[in-house]
Amino acid sequence: FAIEGGPSVSSLVVEITSPRKPCYVINKRHGTPLGSKGMQRHCLSHALGGWFANVLVEGELRDGMKLVRIKHPNSKWTLSYTSAMLYGKGTKIKYATCRAQWAGQKSELEELIQLPQLAGYEWKEEAVKLLQNWEDKERKTTNESQSQSQSLQLVKNHGVTAFICAIQAFFLVCTEFRVGAIAIILGYFVSLQLKSPILR
Repeated sequence: FAIEGGPSVSSLVVEITSPRKPCYVINKRHGTPLGSKGMQRHCLSHALGGWFANVLVEGELRDGMKLVRIKHPNSKWTLSYTSAMLYGKGTKIKYATCRAQWAGQKSELEELIQLPQLAGYEWKEEAVKLLQNWEDKERKTTNESQSQSQSLQLVKNHGVTAFICAIQAFFLVCTEFRVGAIAIILGYFVSLQLKSPILR
């Protein structure tokens, strides 16, 4: 953003780096309740909490001067769009307590975090935490799937072993070694109890 009228009026150029997350004080000032019906929640949902800016070129700023946008490097990520994605949805508790909950795809969350203009404060910090939680859940799901696959393979292997033991027992019975057959069968099922997490 630059001052309307250009350098002849003021050389000031600023870059918006982060939206501001309003606090509960705005509720007190306007006499609104905490929660989903408060002014804090309204300002957060509609990106009306203000913003932080980085001064790119120093210059004069006085009452009555007007800032005009001269560049828009991330046209997709407007304040209203970013606010809606981070704070516009979520569970009733998260919505009422003004906590972040991502409303888009993981790829978009990663894209937001990688924006070079977005300062590492408030909104970006919460976006990073959301991505970490997302990846933790993915790792947990992957580990559980691998564990289930290993358990199924273990059961399958025991099934093959049981079939072989049954054949051996059959031949032992046929040759009148009944005691040996019973010992093999009992030994196999005892080993299942000791080794298989499925049967414990």
